[in-house]
Amino acid sequence: MRADMSSIIGGFAVFISFIISLALLNYFITISSERALVILDKKTNFLYERSLELIDFLNNQTSALNPNLTIKNTGEIPLDPSCFKIYVNSNLTSFNYTINELYKNNLLDPGETSTIYLPASTNGWKSITLVTCRGNRFYTLINYT
Repeated sequence: MRADMSSIIGGFAVFISFIISLALLNYFITISSERALVILDKKTNFLYERSLELIDFLNNQTSALNPNLTIKNTGEIPLDPSCFKIYVNSNLTSFNYTINELYKNNLLDPGETSTIYLPASTNGWKSITLVTCRGNRFYTLINYT
């Protein structure tokens, strides 16, 4: 009788520990999947917004003494020119910019144009790479005359 009672209690304890283990496993899987979903949602939103960035270069010739680049935001979201990176012939270049139709937000809104002033350089064709805040790259060739 005593052996039967101890095996029943032992079986019950194993069953309870098995149920608790399953509950903890379910809890950890649920939490990690929720975190993964949040991370995936952020990355998907970032990639979606990145796909809405479009820039059109409006000039392909400029003065070598005072070179400038005119761009137009043809995308669907505002862009912040202050965090742009511009490479001239693969060299990172400092620049100043003005937004022609400046509104309160100091951003380059869709449809607006901006003039980017580059440092003086020698005559000839230059490869320009403009990198936006979200990492999109836009390329053009410009003739310094």
